Order: sequence, then C-alpha cells, then structure tokens
Amino acid sequence: MDRRFDYFDRGSVRKRLKIGIPKGVTEKVQPAVRENFDKAIDAVREIADVTTDIEWPDLPWGPAVGAIVGAEGASAFLDLIESGKTAEPQVSPGAATPATPAPDPRGRLPPGDAPARPMKRAVAAVFQQYDAIAAPTRASVSYPADKNFEDVYPGISGGPPLIAAGNLCGLPALALPNGYGENGLPTSISFLGPAFSEYDLVALGNALPGAHGVEPEGAARRGVSSRA
Repeated sequence: MDRRFDYFDRGSVRKRLKIGIPKGVTEKVQPAVRENFDKAIDAVREIADVTTDIEWPDLPWGPAVGAIVGAEGASAFLDLIESGKTAEPQVSPGAATPATPAPDPRGRLPPGDAPARPMKRAVAAVFQQYDAIAAPTRASVSYPADKNFEDVYPGISGGPPLIAAGNLCGLPALALPNGYGENGLPTSISFLGPAFSEYDLVALGNALPGAHGVEPEGAARRGVSSRA
C-alpha cells in the first residue's frame, strides 16, 4: 500500500502520545544501557504518557520469522533444489564449513501471510492501547570491531523480541543513539509503532536531547572503532 509521508516541523506534536514499555526489557541489560534508556524515557515524558511493565504477546516470534524467511530464501533457489544438487557438499570461497543443504519450501507454508495472522492480531491489540512501544535496541553497547560477537558480552540479554515481532508484522520502528557505556561505545533506544505511525516515531526521536550525536560523558571521541 502506498501512503505519503511528510516530515513536518520537528518541534510540533499532533497529540500527547501513549508509550508502553514491556516487562523485562531492562532486566538483564548492561547497566549503562538501563541508565541511558531511563534518561531517554524521562525526556520522552514531555510529550508522552509512559506505562511500564506492560504485557507483550508471548508468541514464538523468532522461530516464526526464521521459518518464513527460510522458506522464502529456499524458494529463490527452487531450480537448484529440484536438481537434487543441494545434497552435494559445497564449500564457498573462504567458508569454514560446508554449506547446509537448503530445505524444500514446497507445501511447507500456507499461501500469503496466514502463519503470521494470529501474531499480527495480538500486536494490533497492544497498539489499541499505545501509540508506540519503547525498549533498548540492544542489551549491550555496540559490539567492538576486533572481537567475535558471541564472545564479547556473555550473560547479557534483552526482553521480548520486539525486532522479530516488528519484522513479522511489517511495522515501522526508529532506533537512535542515546548515550555511551562500556569502552566508550554507544547504546541505543528504539520505538516500535503500528502501521503508518512514522510521524509519531519521528516526534519521539526528536524529543531525545542530543540523540543525533551524543558524546561520551566526560570524554571526547576516542577513536574507538565499532560496528553495529
């Protein structure tokens, strides 16, 4: 569906917004992530009413996204699958292990978005009460560029899988830097909204002071390389 989006005066807000924060989103995050998230939410309270510890639908978001993406990806290689050559071990240049044979997507999924419909209805019910959902974008600061991601921050985890839910339901979201933490690396806050809520999400982003270029407190940029 095509729908026009105009970016109006960044200082204007059409209405006072209602923001929900799911239960557990800061429970196991790094301390700096929690502190910066709380500060950002305090700033957002100027234009929004915030409700904490709301219930997020407890559904298999990750497995559902994985199944749909896997089937869609496999369908792109249908000719190769039908040739039977996917069973032959193949190693791509630079790969450490043989490629995994692709699954056969035929007959695995109902047509259209049928598998996601109950999940979309559950999320739609949440957005009957709130204009946006807020959470830390990641449970940790940005990963350093010189280490394996899985080895960097053991024991750190976030709350409900909002990114997977947004992807599955096709919803808009906005992620912005909101401070710094361990090793001078940035943290981030994200807002997830219902369909066509981009204007409200931009308004929330603009409510964050310095969101477009925050320096580490008490220190200038130290040339730390990172990758998001």
